[in-house]
Amino acid sequence: MRSLLFLSAFIPFLSPAQCFNPGNGADGPFHATSDTLVVGGTYNYTSFEIDSGVTVGFTGTSPVYINCTGTMAINGVLTVSGGNGGDGVTFSSAGVGGIGVAGGANGGDGIFSASSGPLDGSVGNGAGAGLYGSGWSGGGGAGYAAIGGSSGGAGGAGGPSYGDANISGFEAGSGGGGGSGGFNCGSGGGGAGGGFMFINTNGLIISTTGVISSNGGDGGSDGSGSCGGGGGGSGGSLVIVSPTIMNDGLISAVGGIGGASTTSGSPYFGAGANGAEGRIKMSGSYSGSGTIDPAAGSTPTFVGPVTDSVTVNMCDGDSITVLSNVYYVAGVYNDTLSGGAMNGCDSVIVTTLTTEVLDATISVNGAIYSANQAGAAYQWINCGTNSAITGETNQMFTALSSGSYAVVVTLNNCSDTSACILFDNSGLTDDAFNNIVFYPNPTNNFLNIEIQNSQKVDKIVLTDIVGKVIYEITEVNEAMLEVDMTSFETGIYLVRIQIDGIDKTFKIMKN
Repeated sequence: MRSLLFLSAFIPFLSPAQCFNPGNGADGPFHATSDTLVVGGTYNYTSFEIDSGVTVGFTGTSPVYINCTGTMAINGVLTVSGGNGGDGVTFSSAGVGGIGVAGGANGGDGIFSASSGPLDGSVGNGAGAGLYGSGWSGGGGAGYAAIGGSSGGAGGAGGPSYGDANISGFEAGSGGGGGSGGFNCGSGGGGAGGGFMFINTNGLIISTTGVISSNGGDGGSDGSGSCGGGGGGSGGSLVIVSPTIMNDGLISAVGGIGGASTTSGSPYFGAGANGAEGRIKMSGSYSGSGTIDPAAGSTPTFVGPVTDSVTVNMCDGDSITVLSNVYYVAGVYNDTLSGGAMNGCDSVIVTTLTTEVLDATISVNGAIYSANQAGAAYQWINCGTNSAITGETNQMFTALSSGSYAVVVTLNNCSDTSACILFDNSGLTDDAFNNIVFYPNPTNNFLNIEIQNSQKVDKIVLTDIVGKVIYEITEVNEAMLEVDMTSFETGIYLVRIQIDGIDKTFKIMKN
């Protein structure tokens, strides 16, 4: 019996549905009339407004959750974008990595040395961190859609992709790698990844001057030397849930730009690589002429509980686990995934479970065994040795010696094994069958069957490998029989001899 974990194996998006839950308004109104920095965390406002020309940013490593029982009006900039990497200064210093906010990962530092080089910069931070420059430039941080950019040649490689467009979990941006430096040349620091921001409001208006961003930071340059620029950080994640979303401005989670270099060609490849794009996910009635960048994953969806319907075919005897429930038999089952504090809405998983039941019985006629399940894959086994019989993969099998045999039947990725059934021809000594001689074997045209020492034979049956009778004779009186096989196809044929009610089968090859 196998037990399947349904939660991870079959449902692509099982996070609670992104439902309207604007909080309790405990923090009152928010109105930014000048540039403002807020500590990352969870906020519950009654209204939220940013004036044109004003930027509201965040500090610290905690992700940002903004709930608003009223309307959010974004005329300025609301951002959790990553910090830029510092520039290198020739004959002086390297640039440091950019600092991330709201969960965004820091960029890697550049490197400086007055007397030696090239020296590796530092790797960026985060799940898709760009590698440091090892050949002058830094690699870009990765997003869900693609790896971070590679600066080429011996430059730093981009980080691996991670996460998904639906933002199933916490997925902030990753930092770009720091550039490589040395010989009095200061390399650039990597840009930080964009942070994570979740907006849940009773209405969102982004004017033509408004911006909501979680961009990756740019990599720092190498100054005036010939070293490596830092890699750009990847974009972070923006989740926006509102009954109405009107966007005439910009919603952005793009990757940072790689740091510049005074040398861009072989063998230096000085410019840092760009960071990969981040993720944007929205739920609500969307309108407006603004821009969403990147568009992947940003298509607005209906606000409300989500029902995931999945049909699963399971092998008979297996079990399947959906959330905390285990199911063994076919049926339709409903399971509820309760919403959390992040979005406060339940998801219902409707599972239609079917089971694949195989017929693992076999029929036996003398030495010929037949599997009763049609249209499957077959493997006959010797029960005495518990091993597969080489080449016996047809629905029918002919036993050539005494023993106990069974078949493994496989259909639609399900397998079952029949009971073992004994075949016994030990009641007759081999001497009787040794009086029957076949030649030539292999044969090209005619098969001679010679019955020696006046041996009495009840029946001779010639079949192909799947049991189709081609030649049969009963009450054998001749001492020599000749079977014309000229028109037979090349392959293996079976001759079944019956003496005193006991069968024994021999293989014949036709060339």
